[in-house]
Amino acid sequence: EPPVANSRGIIITFNPDNPKSVDHAKEAYHRLPQDRKTLPSVFFVAMMTDKTNRVVAQNLANQFQRATGCRAYLANTKTGENITHLFKRLKTDINQAKNPTPLASSTNIGQRSATSQLSSSDVSKYNSIWSNPQCHTPEERMLAILNDYSKGSAFTRFLKGDWNYVHVEAISKICEQAKSEDWSSKEIIKHVRQYAERDVELSKAIEYMESQDPSLIEDQNAPSDTM
Repeated sequence: EPPVANSRGIIITFNPDNPKSVDHAKEAYHRLPQDRKTLPSVFFVAMMTDKTNRVVAQNLANQFQRATGCRAYLANTKTGENITHLFKRLKTDINQAKNPTPLASSTNIGQRSATSQLSSSDVSKYNSIWSNPQCHTPEERMLAILNDYSKGSAFTRFLKGDWNYVHVEAISKICEQAKSEDWSSKEIIKHVRQYAERDVELSKAIEYMESQDPSLIEDQNAPSDTM
């Protein structure tokens, strides 16, 4: 059985190019206690190589995330992609477990909460956008998510009753500027985050993007001590 009792975090790795490795990752998760409240943070990590098909790896990671509710990432030990950020996210989760933050409410919806705001339908929608093969960089995937937030006219949103989209014009301008000035992912999230307060849908988009790229998480959320 996995050593869960004294664990501060569990990272389940798999080789996206090897079906047996994917099956072993599933088996490892199912051997964990079923009561998620007793579990430390659990992460699935697709360990890529230079020959890995990134779209296939992302789809597998998305499947694990949808099926379990755990975070799932792509990583590459050769290039170092997401390795540091993965442990930063784990470190943050451990700190939050020690000092839980209040749940989001109508007055603090822009703050990151201990409980995800994302529903299964939200995750499914964002996964389909994020894994679009036409998006080749993290920045392109983020802009695709944000363009989905700001799509349609104000009149169309009025007819559909999409009252939660309250910063569409501002986010549209950010997307245009980010594309024209070739902003980094951190620059994009920095400008978007200032509009997240009391905007349910934008907060969800930010939470999803942070789950896909831990480097986007605000530094203030990470504890200053070392693991």
